[in-house]
Amino acid sequence: MNKKTVAISVGDINGVGLQLILENHNEVSKLVNCIYCINEQLLNQALLLLDIRLPSNFKIYPTKGNFKIKAGKVSKKA
Repeated sequence: MNKKTVAISVGDINGVGLQLILENHNEVSKLVNCIYCINEQLLNQALLLLDIRLPSNFKIYPTKGNFKIKAGKVSKKA
């Protein structure tokens, strides 16, 4: 099966989107080649906060914007 490549936005970095992406990446990556739109600094912050290991086949498309993740807080910048 030839898998399609899909770009996935992590959404609001203060929300649950990135946690869901990380927890479900292995299953989703069986269906499509995923490229996640997030920069490495924010991804590393989230991994530490969530105490989750980065899957070995997790590919990112670097985005702009570095700031401190404030889980559960609404912000225009996020």
